[in-house]
Amino acid sequence: MTVFWVIVGLVLFFWIIIRPRRRSGGVSRAIAPPPIPPAAVLSFEEATFDAWLVNALGAGGFDHWFFTTIAGTSHCNNDGTSRTDAIQRCSAYEPLELVHEEANAYSAHAVAIISRSGEQLGYLPDRTGGEIVRDKRRGRPVIGVFGHKDYHPRTGQVVGAVIAVVRLRMPD
Repeated sequence: MTVFWVIVGLVLFFWIIIRPRRRSGGVSRAIAPPPIPPAAVLSFEEATFDAWLVNALGAGGFDHWFFTTIAGTSHCNNDGTSRTDAIQRCSAYEPLELVHEEANAYSAHAVAIISRSGEQLGYLPDRTGGEIVRDKRRGRPVIGVFGHKDYHPRTGQVVGAVIAVVRLRMPD
């Protein structure tokens, strides 16, 4: 009796899981998604920042930019100051300095994010930091621009932030 149920189970497994699904005509084709219009590619926040950046630097002043989060915001700085307090004092579109910490014990790609007042807000995520370190070694100027604060959903306290990393155009 158990052999019967094993065979039934295998047949069902093959029929439901393994058997390829076919469309009419017996041909399986992938359906391409409809093209996205260029205006819909940027969110409202991205479009607003892009317009601000073009106004601040000119259309030819930068090559590329992207948003990223700040890592390590829950830690304190070496002098004991709170990084979340430093983030609280930042405002939108504030320029930020991105500083490679070559002697960092945790990552060779550690890039500290420093506010206009000189306070450290945290670090770029490691993968992003690696890209920025390579850019800086090649002489490409890269800056940070404060985007917005992230708040805890229940307490309303600042827990992090989003910044824009801007790769400036190389001088000719």
